[in-house]
Parts: sequence; structure tokens; C-alpha cells
Amino acid sequence: MVTNTSPLINFGKQGRLDIICSNVILIPEAVYIEILRKESSPEVLIISKAIKDKTIIVEKIRIHSLLMSARIGQGEKEAITLAYKYKCNLIIDDDSARSYAALLKVEARGTLSVLLHAVKKKKITKPEAKKLLEAMISERFYISTELYREYLELLSKI
Repeated sequence: MVTNTSPLINFGKQGRLDIICSNVILIPEAVYIEILRKESSPEVLIISKAIKDKTIIVEKIRIHSLLMSARIGQGEKEAITLAYKYKCNLIIDDDSARSYAALLKVEARGTLSVLLHAVKKKKITKPEAKKLLEAMISERFYISTELYREYLELLSKI
């Protein structure tokens, strides 16, 4: 599993990196650099510990040629390329970046999808999923009111 900065920070703030992946999480160097900019915040400490414990592996990678001129961030470009290289899933919240991932046939999903998947796999309960999302929102993870309603509806159907 490869992840971009936003989902890693969101789950890290909640102390729930295990929801992203129970094995190893791959991140490109640009994502690691973005995370380090937050210095001594709790999520950086959790993510740094996961890197030290080899739960998260940081890899330097050259951006895929099709993404060179893409109008997305360096972290997104590298994360898509890394997922493409290893033929694995990508967790990324940016819609434009997901469109570029689709061009390379990389399966990409966002934070909300990861939460729903965790409920389906019984890693967390429905109330935990709702509480985690609310905690993420309170810490500046933005989703529209409409998307929040859709998420709750999908959650209720699991």
C-alpha cells in the first residue's frame, strides 16, 4: 500500500496508521519531506516511530514520465509513481491526483474509502469510523456536507 501525505497525517493524528495497512506502508521521499515540515507534532512522532520500526518505508523514486507536467504536487506525483512501480493500491485524497493515477491504471482511493473498508473488514466498528472521521474533520480534514452525508449513508448500509 502506498499513501500520500494527507491520509497518512489524518490517520497518524488519530494514532491509527493500522487502518491504512496492517503490513507495510510505502511512501515516497517527497511525502516524507512534507510530513517532516510539521516538526514535532504528535502525528510526525507517530509516523517517525513507524519509519524507525519499518512499518513505513520511505523510497526515493523518479517520477513517471507521464506525470512530469501534471498539475499536482510533487508528493502526489511520486506516490502515484511508487504505486505504479509496485502495482499496488494508493491512498490519496486529491481528486486530480486520482485522475492521473487512473491514467496509469493505479487503483486509488481516499480516506473515506479506507474508513469504510476498515468497517467492512471488521478492523473498526461503525461508531468508531464515524468518530474517527469527526476527529479528522475537527483537525482540519475538509469534506463537504454532502460528502459527509453520503459517507454516513454508506456507513449505515454496511
